[in-house]
Amino acid sequence: MDRLPTTEPAWKDEGVRRLVAIVLTALATQAMKDPLDTGQPVWHLNQGAGHVRQLAARPVGPDLAAATDIDPASVSLPAEGMAAWVWLTKTWPEEGTWDGMPRGLAPAVEVLTRAALAALTRKGGGYERGTVDTDDAL
Repeated sequence: MDRLPTTEPAWKDEGVRRLVAIVLTALATQAMKDPLDTGQPVWHLNQGAGHVRQLAARPVGPDLAAATDIDPASVSLPAEGMAAWVWLTKTWPEEGTWDGMPRGLAPAVEVLTRAALAALTRKGGGYERGTVDTDDAL
């Protein structure tokens, strides 16, 4: 049986978009001083979830960067980046849907970093999948 494309948001797709946005937001502060190389987001995502959390400390602060299950009422959400980080760090129920999206897993930042890396490297003349080396200093 063929599957029809869905118009409902998928947890993975939403998480990948938000992870890429957080990495770009964090790197934007650096770009004010030095030009941002297009390979930098790829390099940072290739370092893994722990590194992405360290990078997120730039826009959200070190306490929130390390946190899980952040209560949105406990933080000021001045920018879309903060709201994205709250979403990326919540623990998802194992069954059912959340925010209308089916999926149940640990925080998205912990499980979707590789998927975000793959999304940036498979299209548009970027890096070929499997060729990014963590020893490369981009």
